[in-house]
Amino acid sequence: MSLWVVAFSSVWIVQWSAREKYEVGDLAVLHCNISSHQETLRACKISWAIQNPIKDTEELLCTASCVIDGTLRKLTGNGTTLIITERKPEPAHPWLKYLLFSVNLLVLLIATLICALIIRKRKQ
Repeated sequence: MSLWVVAFSSVWIVQWSAREKYEVGDLAVLHCNISSHQETLRACKISWAIQNPIKDTEELLCTASCVIDGTLRKLTGNGTTLIITERKPEPAHPWLKYLLFSVNLLVLLIATLICALIIRKRKQ
């Protein structure tokens, strides 16, 4: 998800997050890209701010202070919304699903072997 903001004729900010949904404790990767068609950008300082924090949603704004063609200007993105949810609890016995899969596979192999032996005996 990318948001485009045009500022000062042909200088703009594109900001986005690697994902839209995160769980509490996840590392969020945010991107803020400043581009221009012809202007010379120098000495940009980028900062992020949380705007209107709500319980499970945060809107983050990328703000850049740049020297654009010799003049200090401030650019602000449209915002990137992150949805933050509680971490899902780990199952009490995470190994149990692998054990059940292994047992099912073993039963399938034994049933296949028995069927093959029955068919072989009938052919003789």
